[in-house]
Amino acid sequence: MLPLPKHRTPEYIYKRYVDVILRHDAEGAITPLSIEWADGDTCGSYKITQVLYARPESSIGAGGFGMMYQIIVNGKTTKLFYSDFDNKWFVEAKRPIPIDYTR
Repeated sequence: MLPLPKHRTPEYIYKRYVDVILRHDAEGAITPLSIEWADGDTCGSYKITQVLYARPESSIGAGGFGMMYQIIVNGKTTKLFYSDFDNKWFVEAKRPIPIDYTR
């Protein structure tokens, strides 16, 4: 007998704008060092332990285009984007979709 799939709350991906502490060297290279944010539900500072690579890329889930940094934070690989369009840093964050069970 196959196991039943676990119930998952539906989620959607959105742009979560973040503050980034970075190093900008004399040759123009940008290296993100940490991600910081504060809003109504959470706040925190997360050290970037490694930048795996950087390249121009679209954020398929959240929308937008810019320089994408593939980074490691707390042992997990994630993407950090810098948008040249509005000069902001963002990550692809997940938010649960509210379900109306009264229907």
